[in-house]
Amino acid sequence: SLRRVGDYVLGDELGEGSFGKVKEGLVVKEGSEDFGMRVAVKIMSRRSIRKIKDGEKKLRKEIRCVRSVRHQNVIQLLDVIGLEDGQQVYLVFELANLFSIQNLLEAHAEHRREREDAGLLAPRHGLPSSMCREIFAQLMSGISACHSKGVVHRDIKPSNLLLNSDGLVKLVDFGSAERIDQFTSDMTQVVVGTPEFQLPEAARGLPFSMVLSDLWAAAVTLYVLLEEELPFQGDSIEELYSNIAAAKLALPACWSEEEKDLVGAMLRQAPEERLSLRSVLKHPWLQ
Repeated sequence: SLRRVGDYVLGDELGEGSFGKVKEGLVVKEGSEDFGMRVAVKIMSRRSIRKIKDGEKKLRKEIRCVRSVRHQNVIQLLDVIGLEDGQQVYLVFELANLFSIQNLLEAHAEHRREREDAGLLAPRHGLPSSMCREIFAQLMSGISACHSKGVVHRDIKPSNLLLNSDGLVKLVDFGSAERIDQFTSDMTQVVVGTPEFQLPEAARGLPFSMVLSDLWAAAVTLYVLLEEELPFQGDSIEELYSNIAAAKLALPACWSEEEKDLVGAMLRQAPEERLSLRSVLKHPWLQ
């Protein structure tokens, strides 16, 4: 029989994470204008939440963060079921399950390798420039909406960008997000997220701005879109962090001058020399 939760019937599994499963659902609330609408339902057991240090508190923070931003490039949380007392907690999101930008990069890289094996060399590695520009512009638009509400994402990377069937990029997974307000400073020394996307200050163990860490991770994401490779690498976490801290950047010769200028100016070692969010949005490459 079909499994019903609240106003939703659950269907196929869309994915699985450390927290639990994500399933596709349908709105079955009679008389609702959303009747029959497809949604994505993230299912977490109370037990798995409790296994995480401060799990309940973190989950409530994630819900608060994602609920406070309403923007077309940020995933929308539509409903929460079972938060107070359920054995399972269900987060109901809008459906944006075409694929992640990471999936797109991996598929593109595979095709490129097949062509190279056949002796057909591509002039450049990454996604087409116009596509990179469109994805990055939407990502920056989503980050701008978050920051204007005092929300920092803290784990921006291609696998946390989903594409929906309308060609909209959605920033997802606010599990590491923070809200900056009169009680919470933008400065921290707590590193969360993905090592390859950390900024130099964090790699050196210094206090850093969470707002700036989002911009840095967005720039690393843009580099990956354009080149299908990370700007800073290492065989160990120590080597990786040492390379990030030095921030010696090699920009591919095949990139346009505007691409080199934007990525180079966003990935400078000194925080005060990097482009601000406003300057990025006004950069000639995005116009």
